[in-house]
Amino acid sequence: MVGEEVVAPVRLNADTDDEQLRTGVATRIARYKLPEAFVRLPRIRRSPAGKADYAWARSAVAAEEGKK
Repeated sequence: MVGEEVVAPVRLNADTDDEQLRTGVATRIARYKLPEAFVRLPRIRRSPAGKADYAWARSAVAAEEGKK
C-alpha cells in the first residue's frame, strides 16, 4: 500500500536507541525486512493461541504515532 512503512512495536526493559535495535535485528533478518522505525509500547498483545496479533499492533502503532 502507498504511504505505509514497516515499523516494529517493541517493549524494552532497557534504554536502547533505534540504531542499536536495528543493528541487533539485522543479524537475524534480511536487510530489506528491517523496520524503518521502532515504536515503544508498554506491552505487546498476542492472540489466545500465542501468535502475534497484527490487527492490535497496527492500531496500537497508529494510536502511538497519533500522539506525536
